[in-house]
Order: sequence, then structure tokens, then C-alpha cells
Amino acid sequence: MISYVAGRRVGEPGVIFVDRSEEPPIRRDLSPEASLKIRDHSPTGFEWGYGGSGPSQLALAILLDYFLNVLKLSQAEELAATYYQKFKEHFIAPATSEGFQIEAHEIEHFLIMEGWLRVASAQGISIQPKGEE
Repeated sequence: MISYVAGRRVGEPGVIFVDRSEEPPIRRDLSPEASLKIRDHSPTGFEWGYGGSGPSQLALAILLDYFLNVLKLSQAEELAATYYQKFKEHFIAPATSEGFQIEAHEIEHFLIMEGWLRVASAQGISIQPKGEE
């Protein structure tokens, strides 16, 4: 299962980790680099707990990373750019300053509520993350 976990490191603003619970579990930092190529909201990094530029960059980066697990780059970029502001409003802005965790099934539920999964299914696109088929 995929989890996006946010926490704070001493001396650094918000840092997001991607935890792909496989055997053994894999952890990696989520970089803003790829998302900055789509929209440059916050070149200084991620943040959460309000609706500003850092949370916008984080929402875009999470959705881009999520979609890149199942779609081609151009499709992933387009979908992330389409849904990240609503994703920010739903998950990132209301998060506490200490951090948060978002599971893959929560992202899938969000996409269902936004109507994207129904469209994807009709087009034969599967969004099952790699390792969860």
C-alpha cells in the first residue's frame, strides 16, 4: 500500500516522505522538482495546514507521483494539474501543522468523488498502483 506521510525535520520546513509498503518497505523523499515543471508555486518547498503556495506545490507533487505509478508522463501531468487544487482543499490545507498521512485508498476515494475514476474506467485506464494489482 502507498502512503504519503508528512512530518517536520529539525531546521527544515515541512518535508514529505513517500512510504510504499512493500517487502521490505521503501521510503523516499518526495521532491518538488517534477511538479515544478507543471506549475511553479513554491520553489522553496512543501508546506501544509493552509491554502498557500507551499501546500499547492505539495498537492501537485503528491498527485503527480501517484498518477506516475499507473499512467504515462503526459497523462499523469495533465491529471495532476487538473485535480491538485481540489486535492489541496480536501487533504493538504486542513492538515495539522505536525503532519499527516494520506493512504492510496483515500486518493482513490477522492478521485471517485471527483468523477475521474468513472471516466478512466470507461476508457480502459486502470489506476491500481504498481504492486497492488
